[in-house]
Amino acid sequence: MRRILKITPFIVLLVCSYYFYDWVSVQEQTERDKLLEVQPVFSARNISTKQYNSDGMLYGSINAEEAEYFDSLDQTNFTHPIVTYSPALDKKNRDMEKLSSESNGTWKVEAETGSMTGSADTIFLRGNVIASSSGKNSIIREIRTSYLEIDLGTDEVRTPEEVYIIGNHFTNHGKKFKGQLASKYFELSEDCHATYTGFTQNK
Repeated sequence: MRRILKITPFIVLLVCSYYFYDWVSVQEQTERDKLLEVQPVFSARNISTKQYNSDGMLYGSINAEEAEYFDSLDQTNFTHPIVTYSPALDKKNRDMEKLSSESNGTWKVEAETGSMTGSADTIFLRGNVIASSSGKNSIIREIRTSYLEIDLGTDEVRTPEEVYIIGNHFTNHGKKFKGQLASKYFELSEDCHATYTGFTQNK
C-alpha cells in the first residue's frame, strides 16, 4: 500500500506532463497556422495581367509594382496598381453596339494600394485613387477619391467616401458615389456641391 502511495505522485506528474505537452503542441501549431495565414504563398514585382476579347483585342489590364497572393484568404494585394479599361472593346458590355460607334477611349485608374479575391471580379482601390478618361468626347476628365470599388465584370464603380469629379467647365463633389465607366453615368447622392466655369453670359 505504501509503495502504491509512493508511485501515485509520479503517475499524476506523468499524466500532467503528457497533457501539458499536448497543450503546448496545440498552441505551437495554432501559432504556426496563424503565421502561415499572414504569409503570402506568391509574390512578384512589376506584375501585369491582361484581358482580351474574342477578337484578340486588349480591353483591360492590371499593372502593379508588387503583388502578393494569400491562399488562406484567396486574395491578391497590389502596391501602386494601375487599372486600364476600354469599354468599347469589352464584348461583355451590354452597350457594345452603341459604344462601338463612339470614341470612348480608355479609363485609367491609379491608386496607392489595391486588392481583389479570386472568386470575384471586383478590385478594391485605396489611397489617392485617380480615374481618368482618354476619350476625346468625354465630358468627365477625372474622378478622385480615397477609396473606390470597380466591378471588372460590369464596369460598375462605387464608394461611400467623398468624391471629386472634374469635367469640362465644371467640378462636382459629394459622397455615396456610383456609376458605370462604359456609359459615363455617375451619381452622387449625399452632400453634393458643383462649380461651373467657362460659361459666358449673353448680353
